[in-house]
Amino acid sequence: MKDIMIIDGKEIQYFPNEDIFNDTYLYGYVYVTTDLTNGNLYVGQAQFIVDEDERYQKRDDEHVYTHQRWRHYYGSGRVIRERIKKYGKDKFHRVIIDVADSAEELRKLEQKYIRLFKANEKDNWYNMKMGPKVKTNFSKLMSIRWDENKPEDVEFVKRFNEHCADSEMSKNSIMQIALKQYLDNIEKP
Repeated sequence: MKDIMIIDGKEIQYFPNEDIFNDTYLYGYVYVTTDLTNGNLYVGQAQFIVDEDERYQKRDDEHVYTHQRWRHYYGSGRVIRERIKKYGKDKFHRVIIDVADSAEELRKLEQKYIRLFKANEKDNWYNMKMGPKVKTNFSKLMSIRWDENKPEDVEFVKRFNEHCADSEMSKNSIMQIALKQYLDNIEKP
């Protein structure tokens, strides 16, 4: 069922025949996408079925069933999306390297492979690069939830969106800067 291939110098098992997932009840999968134009890589995770209540979504005037959308998914990182847009999906190859039964298991597997490949540390990977402070404290920020009943949170989101609209930077870039500033401030005694 699984074959072995070398990914960034590591022997990794993968699923050569993705058709086995056609009628899967698994939650999701971890994958590695290769940019065939330069050999760079991206490791990520995705769900097989995004939302069981929403069986299809409209995209480019045709219906794409969500339970088959996973077949055409190569990654959501900013750089990989820009490269796919520039070169087209035919210049990328994705392999499924692991599967999970739950969201928690999927998250843990993705982190396992990011650490194994050192994907957020090496230049030949498109995964987001984070400094040591951000790595240590990223989970702190991810646990924060905006409260739409708090006027200060509503005002912050409004101002953030306005700033993004006026800026030439992407929301992702602005959020990375804000995250760094936030973490710098919470770590001061």
